[in-house]
Amino acid sequence: MSVFPGPLGVLVLLIGFLVVLIWALIGVGKLIFDLCHRRWLASGARLLQITACLPLALFCAVSGDYIHLALFYPSYRITIAKTPDGPVRFPWGDAAVTVGDGIHFRVLVFDRSGATEAVLGRRPGPEGLSTITNHLVGRFYMEETFSG
Repeated sequence: MSVFPGPLGVLVLLIGFLVVLIWALIGVGKLIFDLCHRRWLASGARLLQITACLPLALFCAVSGDYIHLALFYPSYRITIAKTPDGPVRFPWGDAAVTVGDGIHFRVLVFDRSGATEAVLGRRPGPEGLSTITNHLVGRFYMEETFSG
């Protein structure tokens, strides 16, 4: 969701989920075929493949922020080097899928001083908005501001 925020991110996530689901259904179908034809070695290998890859797919689905940070780290490093004072903020866009979801801004924060560590968690924001700040990795934090 951090690389493709909003409706495009949901579309990419759903397409990815559909690909994994189809792959799993084909794998289970082939596993049943192998078991019915008593191909024990092939069925064991296929079962191991399905068992190992589905948790890996789930991990990849929830690690988007880390992947985004790793891919764009060189660009962030250049901006951080140019900004000596205070936290550096990188807007990641509005992650709301529809207008009905309200506002859901995501901001990556790099803080050398560690001051962001003091405001971790949920806190009320301006105009009825709420902000949640979570530690991402190292001196990077994820700040999400949303209505509600």
